[in-house]
Amino acid sequence: MDFWRFADPDSLGGLLALVPGQFPSPAWLAAVTGCLLLAFLAWRAIDSRLSRAGGAIRDSEARSRAVVDAMLDAHLIVDSKGIVSSFNPAAEEVFGWPAAEIIGQPLSLLVNDGGLAARQDWKKRSEWMSALPRTRRRWVHPRAGRRRDGSVFPLEIAISDFTVDGRKLFSCTLRDLSERWDQEAKLRRLAAAIECAGDAIAIMGPDQRIQYVNAQYERQTGYLRDEVLGQKPGHGADADAAYADIWAAVGQGSAWTGQVRSRHRDGASYDEELTVTPVLDAGGKPSGYVAVQRDVTRRKEADLERQRLAEALQHCTDSIEIIDPQGRIVYLNAACEASTGQRLAEVRGSRPEALCDFGADAASYEDMMHTAFRGGRPWSGTLKLITQDGELREEDTTVSPMRDERDRITGYIVVKRDAAERRRLEAQAQQREKLQTIGEIAGGIAAGIGDPLRATGDRLRLLDRAFGNLDALLADLDALAAGSRPVPPATLACCLQRADAGYLRREIRSTLTQSGDSLERVTGIVDAMREIASTSDASEKAATDLNRAIRSTITVATAQWEPVAELRTDLDPRLPPVRCVVGDISLVLLDLLVTCAGAIAAGNGSGLRGKGIIAVSTRHAGDWAEIRIGHTGHGLAPEARRALSDRRVGPANPAMAMAQDVIVKKHGGSIALDTDGTECHGLVAAFVIRLPLEAGAGSSRTAAA
Repeated sequence: MDFWRFADPDSLGGLLALVPGQFPSPAWLAAVTGCLLLAFLAWRAIDSRLSRAGGAIRDSEARSRAVVDAMLDAHLIVDSKGIVSSFNPAAEEVFGWPAAEIIGQPLSLLVNDGGLAARQDWKKRSEWMSALPRTRRRWVHPRAGRRRDGSVFPLEIAISDFTVDGRKLFSCTLRDLSERWDQEAKLRRLAAAIECAGDAIAIMGPDQRIQYVNAQYERQTGYLRDEVLGQKPGHGADADAAYADIWAAVGQGSAWTGQVRSRHRDGASYDEELTVTPVLDAGGKPSGYVAVQRDVTRRKEADLERQRLAEALQHCTDSIEIIDPQGRIVYLNAACEASTGQRLAEVRGSRPEALCDFGADAASYEDMMHTAFRGGRPWSGTLKLITQDGELREEDTTVSPMRDERDRITGYIVVKRDAAERRRLEAQAQQREKLQTIGEIAGGIAAGIGDPLRATGDRLRLLDRAFGNLDALLADLDALAAGSRPVPPATLACCLQRADAGYLRREIRSTLTQSGDSLERVTGIVDAMREIASTSDASEKAATDLNRAIRSTITVATAQWEPVAELRTDLDPRLPPVRCVVGDISLVLLDLLVTCAGAIAAGNGSGLRGKGIIAVSTRHAGDWAEIRIGHTGHGLAPEARRALSDRRVGPANPAMAMAQDVIVKKHGGSIALDTDGTECHGLVAAFVIRLPLEAGAGSSRTAAA
């Protein structure tokens, strides 16, 4: 009731009308007026208190509102039906909704709880909260928040309830955990990376004592974490001195990097590449240190090995180029620079054509490019090229792709050697091999000639003695013939008996026959030697009777095979002439006959008895002339067998080396070892040589083995 209404006359008259039938007395009026005055004063006092209380409430509400608006966390108030009635600025920032649009709306717009936030009975919020992880009286859910754009995010929620005018309200404080969780995830990833790092890592505090080491630290040093935590880093005799310099450097706020000599727990020393970085606080003072340690012992050994290899390549007499996968020059050794007249600095990054012109042998060059640089396979052959000075040169070239552990090509290494020099060396080697072969049979030849000559000399001395008896007989006969009287038969018989005429008749005839055979044998050997010698210097191919060459070779090698073997020949009389260098072919046959005789002798030394058999045959096999030389002794030595099977030659088998060179390279034929014995029964091995019959076939075909 408004007090001021009583001051209105009309109102006062109405009040007086409350006392019907009489006019109030002055005392009554005074009493009423006093009461009214007291009531007015009381009301003024109450109103003043109420005004002060209301102001305090309004001040408290303003302060509370200011606090809520200044909160860094989102804050909102909802009623029991989940309707939002308060939404602070932090909530606007977190959820992307302005307060004007969200107040009066259901909480389900903000909370991604599968519909629980939209329940009318929010008093039973425990049903929702019970499903959330709770820490420190708060609930956390990884997808509880929903922004205006529909994206969800992790949310931390704290709820308390209160009552206003009988209405139950809920105060909700919500915190967006996205950034914190991202930072924590980054820290976890960083911690995992540090723990799994290939380098040893130690973290130290401001007192330079270790607070953390990763697993690689344990593997690299041999020390366990529990053994080094709280200790200062450093292993080895010079650790204190080395780390004293390190602490002095990092104490200035800059990182230190260098190498130190460390010692493993088992006492073994190793080289370590060390980086110590200070962690600075807000004031720029070191608050800790991070040390990264890498064992570089193997790397230094590998660097030293690479240095040795680089020195070897640099001083190699062969020209060596290294080409990158794109076909550009990245390395030339000194020999390559000398042969091409180009410096590496001048041609680095250029293509190999910058060194010389390959147009003189385009076919071989294209074959090399197709096989090695485009096909990724090794290639070897002879290239003709023209140098920068215009000189035509032939180079034996090998191109080998280099591959990494994943079989990817990382470059190509090209090795080149002057083919003219190689041919000169091969000619010298072949000449030495020829001399060696001749030397091996020289003793046999000497024996083959010397033995018959010595036997003939013995026979001549026998004839000389016999001639003494014959001379005495002739003297007696002359004396008897000079007499005038007839000579009695008894006298003649006595003379013949004294001279042993019957013995003389037998021995002289036998001696003359044997001497003739010996001289004929010597003549045959000399003629065979003369024939071989006449062709040994020939370098051009000529039509040759192989059967005749084989007979001459067998004759020359008689002294080698005759003591240990019986020689059987089966030479095809219809074999056409073969275009070949007969001197070279004869030397190869000599080598093989000596090899067969040696195998039989080795077999006799192993317990075999009697002479063996060496079989030599020829036959016409299509476009090929085939020669077989087999024996019944032991098989060919393993190294010589390998040399024939995979066509490798070397100083260990000069005979095989010469055979490969003569038969395969010069004549385009083949030489193989047959151990099946299917064609030569009883033979343990047979050399099979095939030579092409038609002219020019030697350089364009490969004989079947």
